[in-house]
Amino acid sequence: MANLSTPHPQIKKNLLLIRVVLGLVLATYIFFRFQAPRHDTPWLVGLLVFLAVSYIPFRLLNEEQWNKVFPQYLVFAMDLILILGILYFTDHMETEFLLSLFLTLFISALSRSIGNSVLVAVAVSGLYLYHAYLTKETIDFTDPFLMLSLSLLFMVAIEAGYLAFRVVEEEQKLVDMARRMSALNQQVKDGSQAALDYAGSLKNVLDSLPMGALAVSRVGEILFINQTLGKLLDLNTRSLVNLNVHNVKLGPFGERMAKSLKEKVFLKHEYMDLVWGGRSRRFRLDSSEGIVPGSGPWGTLFLIQEAMKPDEETSSNPPEINKEKP
Repeated sequence: MANLSTPHPQIKKNLLLIRVVLGLVLATYIFFRFQAPRHDTPWLVGLLVFLAVSYIPFRLLNEEQWNKVFPQYLVFAMDLILILGILYFTDHMETEFLLSLFLTLFISALSRSIGNSVLVAVAVSGLYLYHAYLTKETIDFTDPFLMLSLSLLFMVAIEAGYLAFRVVEEEQKLVDMARRMSALNQQVKDGSQAALDYAGSLKNVLDSLPMGALAVSRVGEILFINQTLGKLLDLNTRSLVNLNVHNVKLGPFGERMAKSLKEKVFLKHEYMDLVWGGRSRRFRLDSSEGIVPGSGPWGTLFLIQEAMKPDEETSSNPPEINKEKP
């Protein structure tokens, strides 16, 4: 299955490039204000310091932290405060420009696209030129504040459009994640149904075996014991289900099976001689991995059957009588 989330690879770089250009435009506003006959030096120096300090988060936060939307919103809010503060202290808060600024901001955010945001900036810049300059008798296209105003409108449009695009991208990621989780949930349901069907078939097969069978999960819990094993060892099969295979009721069998699970070694024709049910008996143990078709392994299947002792095998097979030839 594909990864549930794919982080944007260049969020930090993109925001930093936008803010570098924006910072140059705002710094130019401040330097032009320094050249004016009347200016408030402490405030302008403070704004330059604040503008420089605003780049510190790009040094402190790594790319993974910038993938979150909150730091991006924080940068946008800080930039808006910076723009309004610098416009105020540079005496450039005329009504036409403020209306154009906020119109660019909101329409660019609604467009949720960087390309559309540039078109918005072009349209609003034309409207601003018409109302602020072309309606006047004299117009100076070399006015530095005119170029700075247009540049600021473009930068606000690009930043607002980019952050709105990031919001759309995050929403799309959540939608994709929900779809993938729904698909995964359906796969789990299908797998569970297949496992239940397999378990039912396995139970019927194990009950029909002439030897004792015991199914153990991957964590060592007893899943199923057939009736043959219950009769062979004189045990209540229902009382053992969901217990750990290493329990008192199974005695040495449980110890040997637990050791096999721990060492991840399957048993092949292993014999155990012990006193069980008040008499000396011999048992044969075998095991194999249990696998649900299409879903992977579910645990281990142990087979137990009673075997003949070596002395019994000898007595049951008497030696041949040598007959003398006449």
